[in-house]
Amino acid sequence: MSRKERGWAVAPAVAVLLWSATSIVPGGAIPAQAAGIGWEKKGGAFQACLDTKANAWLGAKVELVVNEDPDMGAINDTSVAQWATQALKECGDKAGGADPASERQFMRHMSQWRDHIFKAANEIRRRAQPD
Repeated sequence: MSRKERGWAVAPAVAVLLWSATSIVPGGAIPAQAAGIGWEKKGGAFQACLDTKANAWLGAKVELVVNEDPDMGAINDTSVAQWATQALKECGDKAGGADPASERQFMRHMSQWRDHIFKAANEIRRRAQPD
C-alpha cells in the first residue's frame, strides 16, 4: 500500500476523531488542544476568534501529519509566526480590538505548534489502531 493510499485509509479516522473532539470539547478543540489556550481574560470575542483559528489551523496540520503529506515539511517556525501574526490582526479587526496579554498568550501557545500537532497526530494514530 502506498503512502498516499494509507493516508486516505486514515482520513476517515481523522474525520471521526475531529468530529468527536468538536462535539465533546467546548470550542471544538482537537485532542491535544483539549485544555485550550487557557486565557487569562475569558469569554472575549478576540479570544474566541483566536481559538477558532488556532483549532482550524492545528486540525489541518494534524491531518497533513497523519496522512504523511509532504506539504507538512513546508511548515516551520517562521511560517507559523507569520500565520499567527495574521490571525492576530484578523481577529483584532473582527473583534474590534485586541489586548496585549491575549496576544502574548496566543503567540506563546502557537510557538509550541510542533507539540500540539504531533500529540494530536499520535492520539489519532493510537485510536485508529484496531483493538
